[in-house]
Amino acid sequence: MNKNLNILIAEDNYINQKLILKQFNNINFNITCEIVENGELALKSRKENEYDLIFMDINMPIMDGQESTIAILEWEKENNEIHIPIIAVSANVSCNDNKNYTPNGFDDLITKPLNNNEIFDILNKYGNIYKNKTIERKKEQNKERTKQRKEFEDKKNKIIEINRNKERTKQRKKIKIDLEISKEIDIIF
Repeated sequence: MNKNLNILIAEDNYINQKLILKQFNNINFNITCEIVENGELALKSRKENEYDLIFMDINMPIMDGQESTIAILEWEKENNEIHIPIIAVSANVSCNDNKNYTPNGFDDLITKPLNNNEIFDILNKYGNIYKNKTIERKKEQNKERTKQRKEFEDKKNKIIEINRNKERTKQRKKIKIDLEISKEIDIIF
């Protein structure tokens, strides 16, 4: 597990923001956090930045967590982006309601007040997903580039060979013409 994580936290309550940051600092991970106050800003940040995880409060002004999650998922799909796990965060949900949130686009659910064990479990469970998918995508892109380079080299070599053959044919014709001229000259003299 890579312990260097970049996390987006969408939380409108200032005190909860500070508590979450304090709890992340108490865990043995190197975590960089960006905090936004509503779902609209979470969507904007997701479009502009790469994260390993998103912690999304459910009840926020302007755009709530559910709307923001749906918008993020649509944006990821439309733009062929790697999905970043989105963790629903709510004080109004019991652990039994997890099944109500995961079908709605959230990858998991954590309840407030957050505790270090739950945070640690979430970070271990989802922390490497984005990095691993990014590595896989880069490997696929490198394979594709290698394939394209090989195809280009093959085409280039084929063109070079065609041009060489044309040049050889020209040289043969010239030699043949030179020989014929030489024979005619010999006949004349």
